[in-house]
Amino acid sequence: MARINNRIYPSELFQYRGRNYLFGFAPSEKTSKGAYSQYLLFMKTITGILGEFGIHMSNNGYAFIIDAVMVIIDMRSLDIRLNSDVYPYIAYKYEYKRYSSIEHNIRNAIRSAYRDNERHPGTNKMGIFERVPTNKQFLFYVTECVWRSMQDEILPAAC
Repeated sequence: MARINNRIYPSELFQYRGRNYLFGFAPSEKTSKGAYSQYLLFMKTITGILGEFGIHMSNNGYAFIIDAVMVIIDMRSLDIRLNSDVYPYIAYKYEYKRYSSIEHNIRNAIRSAYRDNERHPGTNKMGIFERVPTNKQFLFYVTECVWRSMQDEILPAAC
């Protein structure tokens, strides 16, 4: 990891377990304009969708959900195990010793949004789930929403 002014930038995270991920942008690294614009489009899309689901920035799991969706999109596979593929990567990025705290924070953010919807029905999109969704159900549903929204924004511009 690169340390600049005592702040850690995940420059080496591009190569964690031989995989490349979207969010390794550090000020000292040169990125292409297309990759950076794709990153900005992703951030705009994911923050909007998480807002619709009632996940607030004040939740500890908010940043973890964003990173988990990035990793899932970048893996481009349906065979993803959160415990062995996604959580360890996020724990490595945020320098957590155990990935169970990542899982716990994501679960608490999801439960908080679901409870808000139970108290005030119709305030967010969590009503589409019959019960509190598991981390995997929620992350894959949000990933699908983000993927579709990004495709809708990218494809018309290319045509």
